[in-house]
Amino acid sequence: AARLAPVVAWNSDDDWQWESYSRHLAPYFTYMVTTYPHIYDAHRGAFPNLLLSQWACLDTYADAGRKKDLNFTFAGQVYRNRVPELRELRQEAGLKVFGYGASRVWCPPMNNRRVREAVGKLFPRLNRPLEFHQVNEIWNRTKVSYTPMSASVNPQMLQIKSRAFEMGLSGTLMLCRNSPGLDRYYEPGREFVQFHDLKDCAERAQFYLRNESARRRIAEAYLKRTMAEHMCEHRWPALFQQIGLGTPARKVA
Repeated sequence: AARLAPVVAWNSDDDWQWESYSRHLAPYFTYMVTTYPHIYDAHRGAFPNLLLSQWACLDTYADAGRKKDLNFTFAGQVYRNRVPELRELRQEAGLKVFGYGASRVWCPPMNNRRVREAVGKLFPRLNRPLEFHQVNEIWNRTKVSYTPMSASVNPQMLQIKSRAFEMGLSGTLMLCRNSPGLDRYYEPGREFVQFHDLKDCAERAQFYLRNESARRRIAEAYLKRTMAEHMCEHRWPALFQQIGLGTPARKVA
């Protein structure tokens, strides 16, 4: 395929998989794209085909004007190491959890694999993963979104996940830990709210649920920054120029 056109690999977990995975595949692609500036800076000399890009937002399902009838939510996959934090936030701040594995938070027996398998056979829809439009619908309806940034392979490692950009047009407030490099894209305290531990997270969620004007101000700044800098229509043309394809023609409606 590379003899006919540039072949590009776009990676999102290079903070933990660069040494074991990405670096070994890089020579087989025309270009290898990473989303981590420190990986790019450290390895671009040895890998001249390495490029830097980032996640972006797609506006297909965005609806910032949607009535915010959900207070504090998490939408996504509930990994085993997410269960204790989601359960604590549910107890302390009323967090509502949606997505694959959500029952593990409000029903402790579901943390047993055999129980999950048995229940899954009886109620196959119970643990079905959310589709992308369903996740966006939850963000569109949510005042404050809990946004975990820890890697599934290592809870102590903070990443920049796609949801940081993808929910930027929903009108929600992003509540998360300040992952390394996130402040390159959004300003803490102005465009998102950072927390230091789960107690702090619960307190901040409750504060912004009590103070709608403050919540809305940050959510609107988050929305404006996303629209101005972090849409797919910003990311892809820049990447296409780097690989020598120029800016693709816009689709005419």
